[in-house]
Amino acid sequence: TYPLRLWARIAGFVAGLAVAYGLGRLVLGLFGAAPTEVGGAEFSLLVLVLGLLLAGVALVGAYVARIMIEVKARPLYFVRRTVGFGLEPEDADQIEPPR
Repeated sequence: TYPLRLWARIAGFVAGLAVAYGLGRLVLGLFGAAPTEVGGAEFSLLVLVLGLLLAGVALVGAYVARIMIEVKARPLYFVRRTVGFGLEPEDADQIEPPR
């Protein structure tokens, strides 16, 4: 899940840059320094939406990865033999089968 967390951080960074760019344009516009390029607000809104979408996809991917790991439910290790549990191999006929 590390790549998904990395993408989520990149998406948050992109969205943060878009917000900073939009706020910078707003402050410059309020203090009389008119922005020179046309469509800057649309650009910052587009980058913000794309960053949020990327973060959402990374979040869904992280959930799917966790679900897949839990569904596998593989054991961490296999027990080759047991020692000191009271039943030796010759006493194995005393074990009741599961019902």
